[in-house]
Amino acid sequence: RVRQRIDAGWSSDGNLGPTPPARRIWRELGETDEHGHLEATISASRNPFESQGWQNLFFVADKPGCCDTHSGFTNHPFFDGKEVDGEGVTELRFTMRADEPFQGRILRGENGLAGQELAVRIGVKVESKEGNSWRNEDYVRVVTTAEDGSFRVRGVTRIDDEVSVMPTGSPAVREQLPRELHRMAPRQPLALRALKQFPEKGYTVDLAELATLQMQVLDETGGPATDAVVLLLAEVDNDYECDAWTPMAHTDNAGRLAMLVETGRWFLFIRNQTSYAFQTIDVRGGAAADRLDVRLEPMPAMHGKVVDKRGEPLANASVSVHSSSWSSGGNRDKGLEAIANSLNWSWIAAAESDARGMFAIRYLELPGMSYEARLRHEKQSSASFRLEVNDEPQTFVIE
Repeated sequence: RVRQRIDAGWSSDGNLGPTPPARRIWRELGETDEHGHLEATISASRNPFESQGWQNLFFVADKPGCCDTHSGFTNHPFFDGKEVDGEGVTELRFTMRADEPFQGRILRGENGLAGQELAVRIGVKVESKEGNSWRNEDYVRVVTTAEDGSFRVRGVTRIDDEVSVMPTGSPAVREQLPRELHRMAPRQPLALRALKQFPEKGYTVDLAELATLQMQVLDETGGPATDAVVLLLAEVDNDYECDAWTPMAHTDNAGRLAMLVETGRWFLFIRNQTSYAFQTIDVRGGAAADRLDVRLEPMPAMHGKVVDKRGEPLANASVSVHSSSWSSGGNRDKGLEAIANSLNWSWIAAAESDARGMFAIRYLELPGMSYEARLRHEKQSSASFRLEVNDEPQTFVIE
């Protein structure tokens, strides 16, 4: 069976956290014949076998007893996740090798959690033709646990060494929280680590062994931060990653939050539109809830004013980053570096001038990272400038 993945839209989260995974549709193209061939018609603006340039046509072949394998088109056609020379290529190829399933159990104490729907996200790669770089893709399988809480997902060709497991329904998870904390639980009250190494005996999560994390977040004035986004980055191999699958939650109307969190070291990043806080914590197991009291502080920003050639303020001018650079090494906080690499571009692009022409670009300014940007208004733009955190607004002219 061969299917085509179609990106059908993007979710939004107010630009404070990573963009949630895109909504995707799988189109059935059919099954191969006795010779292993399938001919199907797809929608494309040009013949992908005859054109170069970046494309995103992603296909998956699956067969019982075999690993799923992905082929398609980026700058070049790719077979089984590896780009190939497109000259003379007239059809995609899928190599079906023996299945190496990913399997595990979801427990609640001594009992398996039966009938629980799981989203199993497998990070796969499309390696460049030269073999010196690759593009990461998400391949998600939805499965339901059996009576003993077990599940099994077919393996995937060219895995990118990362698997995430997430229950799609929260009631069973919420029940593991102390009853008095239920009202503080977000829509998805669970933070699990992505797997970089796969246990030989299978993946197991016991909800009863997860730690309870309780938070009270206050804003700059000491009142409840009702609009705060909390990102939870798990430390893996002394490093952190921030992407669309990073556990994320929102505080309630009293600035509170209660979640089940896998034990270990985590980096927490909390922010609203104007303020932020961050903290590294060691989450321990046990019945008692880990309690954190966090107070947000003003987030550093580059302040400015944009005017026309007559000096009149321009409203609704946007910021556009056209280049960035960063140097490796240095004394940077790894958690903040992961956040900055993932979110600074979107935070910068979200800035817009008000009726007085004033704007504030809030982002993480870290050693070795720099950004070049322009202000745009209608079809005009300012001269290029480097972002620098300041207190006194800088004036920019759009002629």
